[in-house]
Parts: sequence; C-alpha cells; structure tokens
Amino acid sequence: MAKNIQSLERAAAMLRLLAGGERRLGLSDIASSLGLAKGTAHGILRTLQHEGFVEQDAASGRYQLGAELLRLGNSYLDVHELRARALVWTDDLARSSGESVHLGVLHQQGVLVVHHVFRPDDSRQVLEVGAMQPLHSTALGKVLS
Repeated sequence: MAKNIQSLERAAAMLRLLAGGERRLGLSDIASSLGLAKGTAHGILRTLQHEGFVEQDAASGRYQLGAELLRLGNSYLDVHELRARALVWTDDLARSSGESVHLGVLHQQGVLVVHHVFRPDDSRQVLEVGAMQPLHSTALGKVLS
C-alpha cells in the first residue's frame, strides 16, 4: 500500500490552518499549532511562499494565504460541469424570483458553493463562491443531504 508524502500532508495542513480563523499567523503559531519544529515549518512556508500559495506581511512577518490559491480555485470552477451547465438557468431564476441563487455540490462534510447569482436589487451583497456551508443547517445542505 502506498504511503502519503509527509511533507505534502504538512503543507496541506498549513494551508488549512491559514485558511481558518485568524488570517495572519506567525511562524511560532503555525509551528506549535501543527506540532512542527520551527525549522521544518519555516522550510515549508518558504516553499509555499516561493510558489505563491502563501504570502508574508513585510511589516509583521506574519503569513497568510497567497493569490495563487485563488487562481487555482477559479480554474476548478471554470471547468466544473454542473456550474457551466447552470450559468444561464441560475441567472434566469434570480431575475424571475427576485432572490439570490446558490449552486453547490457536496464536498467533504459540507456544501461547496460553486456559483452564486446576486439578487437583482440594489442591496449590499457578498459573493459566496468558494464558501463552505454546513449540511445540517442550511437549505442548500439539507437539499443535498
């Protein structure tokens, strides 16, 4: 049986840590949260930074997710077949209902929003593409479960 590559597992854990809760974390925070030596954490962060997956704030030295992750995420959405097939339909539904439309797929233990059309009014709205919603407490989650 093939074993997972530990350094990739650590890098993924680091990205998930930076994605949750407080958006900027210092090296010590990251290392202690993941149970890693500072040198190991720094090496992974430096590599992720070189690839554009992590950015370091020059003033504070703290780390945050990088723009390359957004580009990769958007490419996932661009080729998502359900999203591509629903683009026109969701626009029409939002226009005719006067409500926002969310299109989501099951992902891990929740719903990943792959398309969102705003309500056709002038109210302030936030784009939710890429957001994870729980299965148990959202209408979209309940429909999919």
